[in-house]
Formats: sequence, C-alpha cells, structure tokens
Amino acid sequence: GFPGNTVIVPDRHGQLTDTGSGPRRKKKLVMVKHPAFERLFSVYSTSYFDARQIVTPRLISLVMELHGGLQTELRLSFVGKSLFIVIAREASRPEPRLFGAPMTPEIAVGELPRLVPLAERFAQSIGQ
Repeated sequence: GFPGNTVIVPDRHGQLTDTGSGPRRKKKLVMVKHPAFERLFSVYSTSYFDARQIVTPRLISLVMELHGGLQTELRLSFVGKSLFIVIAREASRPEPRLFGAPMTPEIAVGELPRLVPLAERFAQSIGQ
C-alpha cells in the first residue's frame, strides 16, 4: 500500500491543506526536482519520504505523457492501497431515456476501454 496520503495536482491550485488528524492531516509540498513536471504539477504529501518513493522518474514521465496526450486536467491520489486517477472531461455520462435512442455498449462504456491500458501502465510504474 501507499503509506500516508500523496496527491499530484495541476500546479495552479496552490497549497493543499486538510484539517484533522489521520489521513486528513495537512499535506506539504514535495519537490521532485523535475522542472518541466513542476511547471505543470505540484506534489503534496503527508510524508515527504513516501512521496519521493512513489513519484519516481518513470511515474513523472508517464504523467507528463498522459497530460500531453489528453490535453486536459489530471489529478492523482495515492491513499492506502489505492491509486485514484481523475481526468477532467467535457463529456457527460450517458443518460438512457425511455423514448430516446437505444443505449449501445459503446455509449455505455465511453472512453473506458482506452483508459484501462493507461491505468495498467500506471500500476506497473509504481515503485520503479
């Protein structure tokens, strides 16, 4: 799992803070010493050491590649045994209607088939 709580957010968001204790305690900025990455993203964590173990050169490269390919806002959160990836999209969720066009499998899953291999690449990059 991922000790503590580490997030990668677009740089424009400024300092993140969570009040409280446990996993919601204050996060501090983590410098990853990659100028191009740090112009686009900020890394915050409850544990500097753990964040440096998670945010490796390979992960940074993958995040940069994904950001360039999607051309949209991207956020990552490492909590416990989970990695959450948020990709901002303009497309809304499909809403089936009683008298509307029929819901096809392609409409129902949307971009999911394209994003699954991406999630697999992220999983493989952790800790390398």
